[in-house]
Amino acid sequence: MTSRDRVLAAIRRSPADRIPVGIMGCEPAVAAGVRRLLGAPEDADLNRLLGVDFASVGAEYTGPEFPWKPPKQRRNFFGSSDKTYADDGVVERPLRRAVSPTEIERFRWPSAGEYDFSKVPAQCAAAGDLAIMTGAWTPTFSQLCELFGMETALYNLAAMPEAMAFCAERIADLVIGLMRGIHRAAAGRLLIFATADDVATNRALMFSPASWRAVFKPALARQFAEAKKLGLITWFHSCGDVSAILPDLVDIGLDVLEPTQAHLPGMRPEWLKREFGARLTFFGGIATQTTLPFGSPADIRREVRERIRVLGAGGGYIVSPDHNLLDGVPPENVVALYQEAGSIAPRRS
Repeated sequence: MTSRDRVLAAIRRSPADRIPVGIMGCEPAVAAGVRRLLGAPEDADLNRLLGVDFASVGAEYTGPEFPWKPPKQRRNFFGSSDKTYADDGVVERPLRRAVSPTEIERFRWPSAGEYDFSKVPAQCAAAGDLAIMTGAWTPTFSQLCELFGMETALYNLAAMPEAMAFCAERIADLVIGLMRGIHRAAAGRLLIFATADDVATNRALMFSPASWRAVFKPALARQFAEAKKLGLITWFHSCGDVSAILPDLVDIGLDVLEPTQAHLPGMRPEWLKREFGARLTFFGGIATQTTLPFGSPADIRREVRERIRVLGAGGGYIVSPDHNLLDGVPPENVVALYQEAGSIAPRRS
């Protein structure tokens, strides 16, 4: 089977040659260790070595540059610092002093017309038969934290929910425009619309589910609806315990949940599969906070088998680390994960 066919089989609960696998990212030192362990060249593509079934394609921002940039950082297309901090402690929050909906509405919101999609066909060709998804996510809540500052963004969710909902809709305008442009440029190769919004901690959402439903749900529903019109699978990333809004995500058309941090008390695999397994495909599940950095290869193999047994019963599961593989993860554990999943062959003794 091709990777595209394998991913579709998992989502459709159909038979496949093996379970599909993914990866969210890997630090260079860990990747180098995996290459050495597999006897691969230093420049070998890690995803190909591990049998990863996905590739991302995206557009390039070509809009106006900005006059001020934090040292050693780029200033993103909203005009804010990319992160909540910079090397010298200086950040730029364009809406940090906005106190009225009018000031927020006057902000220069970027559009998909400021992007170049001309490289998408070549990216698709390089992906071959992999399952192709949209890249360059624009997370809504995280972007609002970069625009206002996190403390102000959280305050505004309570004090100015209508204005924050306006912001969420403007971000959705950009995301939908990018989705349409990538879909058009991919000429039938695009399979998955992927978006993201880190809205949770290991315990619960960062704010009330009611706030999420009032401010973020309508904009996300519009993104999913547009993706469905284009015939795309919908994919949503949020770390942490998102159990409080899983029914909402299913109701607005979510197909794949990433990264499914199944070691968290509120994200128990048996509960997830029982309550949502008929409609959701779960991506991830192999713990980067516990098992991968601190377990043995045998521990990794057991966790992979258990996740497949529960989350993969009847289909609907994609094996992957549940976040980036950070420094300190033994390469032997990474190899054990993908060997147990069947995407790379066991090593000869």
